[in-house]
Amino acid sequence: MVWQVTWATVALAIAATVSTGVLAHVLPAAQDNWRRLEYRAFVWLSLGAIVWTATYATHLAATTGSAKYVLLDLTWVGIAIVTASWPVFAFSVTGSDVLTGWSILVLVAVPTVVAALALTNPVHGLVYADVVESDVAAGGFEFTPGPALVAFLAYSFAVNVATFVHLLRATLGAAGDARVRFALVCLAGVIPTAGGIAGAVASGGSPTVDYTPVCLALTSSMTGLAVTRYGLLDPVPVARETVVARMRDPVVVVGEDGRVLDSNDAADDRLGVGDDDLNRPASAVFADVPGVERALAGDECDRIELVGPDGDVRLFDVSVTALGTSEPTAGSGVRSENRVLVFRDVTDQRRIERRFEALIEGTSALIAVLDSEGTVTYASPAHEDVLGYDPDSLVGRSVFEFVHTEDREDMAGAFAEVTRDGESRTVQCRFRCADGSWRELSATGDDLLDDPFVEGVVVSSTDITVQKQAERRLQVLNRVLRHDLRNDMNVVDGYAGLLATTVREDPDRACEYADIIRQRARNLVDLGEKARTLDALVTDAETVTEVVDVVALIRSHCEQLRAEHPEVELTASLPESASVTAVPILGSAFDNLLENAVEHNDRERPTVDVSATVVRPSDTEEAAHVRVRIGDDGPPIPENDREVLRRGSETALEHASGLGLWLVSWIVSASGGTIEFDPVEPRGNVVTVRLPLYRPDGDAEAADDDKATTHATNDAGAGDVLGPSTDPTGE
Repeated sequence: MVWQVTWATVALAIAATVSTGVLAHVLPAAQDNWRRLEYRAFVWLSLGAIVWTATYATHLAATTGSAKYVLLDLTWVGIAIVTASWPVFAFSVTGSDVLTGWSILVLVAVPTVVAALALTNPVHGLVYADVVESDVAAGGFEFTPGPALVAFLAYSFAVNVATFVHLLRATLGAAGDARVRFALVCLAGVIPTAGGIAGAVASGGSPTVDYTPVCLALTSSMTGLAVTRYGLLDPVPVARETVVARMRDPVVVVGEDGRVLDSNDAADDRLGVGDDDLNRPASAVFADVPGVERALAGDECDRIELVGPDGDVRLFDVSVTALGTSEPTAGSGVRSENRVLVFRDVTDQRRIERRFEALIEGTSALIAVLDSEGTVTYASPAHEDVLGYDPDSLVGRSVFEFVHTEDREDMAGAFAEVTRDGESRTVQCRFRCADGSWRELSATGDDLLDDPFVEGVVVSSTDITVQKQAERRLQVLNRVLRHDLRNDMNVVDGYAGLLATTVREDPDRACEYADIIRQRARNLVDLGEKARTLDALVTDAETVTEVVDVVALIRSHCEQLRAEHPEVELTASLPESASVTAVPILGSAFDNLLENAVEHNDRERPTVDVSATVVRPSDTEEAAHVRVRIGDDGPPIPENDREVLRRGSETALEHASGLGLWLVSWIVSASGGTIEFDPVEPRGNVVTVRLPLYRPDGDAEAADDDKATTHATNDAGAGDVLGPSTDPTGE
């Protein structure tokens, strides 16, 4: 086949060559910045332009109808790529955040579908129909546009209009080189669009040559100029439009040669560094501020004082960030380093710091200053020690978001009274710590909003968590002991009287009464032991923990349970060992849980399942811990007892039936663990205890390999002993 060369094929070849050169120039930087959307979009845009111009050039150069038809179909690959990547590139390169994942998906999907329809057009004729060769030598076909082509042209027109409007706004809103960059991008899109429209109008709506890809020669030249001369994709321009221009802090960009390259509006308003200072040496611009020169030299820079255009002296923290540019240092071939200076105004912050430093330095009380809306404007250093918060992280946040929802209304009411009446108010509330736990605080607020040195409500808080816990536990202990001691002693007294009158007349009945008295006496002894344990927890404000092999502890209690209750079917699945940090009386918790599983079971042969698993950070988002589960097939734990544990309220516990669960809950809590009680369908309960895994060096867990587990089944009369098993699950 003979190929023909025309002015259009030459223009298309030039466009393809320029696009290839620009892509080759950008590709190394694109590999390093592939996560940036504007780089990815530019690479695809360049590839699309190359494919479109190359295939259309060969289409025009071909001299046979069949070859032209095939090559015309292939141009749709380039058309689809350009149509999809052009708006994405235009919006992303100007720093716009309008595009979302879904919008990008639509921008890619529409031209892809149309291109697929074009390649399969002979089957359905949706893109163009009635194709007739007009003049092969001239280079085209005549056809009737199909519905898919008409819809695609309308879609392309709408997308282009939206893109050009955005680029025009970005150009008008920019200054200096940024305006030139955006203007070049805008023209790069307008020229081929206008060329295509002009060609269609000039030919009466049926052009033999599509001028859109022909004009891509100018488009490629303009994008190449924007990239190579004006640094379109360089970090500094992108950062300037996406971040710097919108920052409230003053920002100044200094080149490797020490000259000011750029600044934002805040720098002009607050530092007096504007367009007149561009290309001036930074040392001259900041001649009266030696701290800036030290910061540029890489030295540590203390807070500096700067005089603004209005003569107001402000205090700033200066940070310097290096940004690589696309321009190599002369003669070295190495990228230069532009530096971004960010001036953070800390004048107001420092004024507040000085105002309260003398007042709260060294105090353990939590001192906070709130504005009239309850927003924190200052927090004392004690917040980090007591609650775990960096004081600076609290500033600017509402204090009410940290207050427990059940206490928030009372807290808000007290705050409103303080600001309305100007009188001090004290309120107790639960406050969320940084680790998610809760502390109980007694907070006193004083209205100093009108004080020019404070200008806020000063809240002084004291941590009363331990005190409140002790009060609640003592109230529970006192009430339960009074209730159950009175009930059991009434029973003992009553049956003792009956025993005295029936011991001679009815010895069998007397023995029955004696058994009842003996059982009540045992209940009182058991109640006394629980009370003693609870008293130890209540009175020890500073709980002491120790390292405990929880597996050995559970195994011991399982063996004890089997010996005392041979009728129980006990199954245990335990690792070889696992060390936790817990209070010394941790064994009382498991003793109570196992006893409850048996004593409250109404089956002749109760079933109890015990398992322990070491949960490591790699297995879960939780901290490393040992999870112990104790399940039974007895009736569910009474709702009122579970409600006591859920609410943590002493008023709900009225008798000793729930005292054992309270004992378990307190021991686990004092050990830094958690406990959950869940019913099992159709019958039974599961108690889950989580205890912190012991880490002797802060890195490696001290627990032995949890893959080696032990199992045992305690049937009535069975004589097997807990021992190693080959089950690898550890469950």
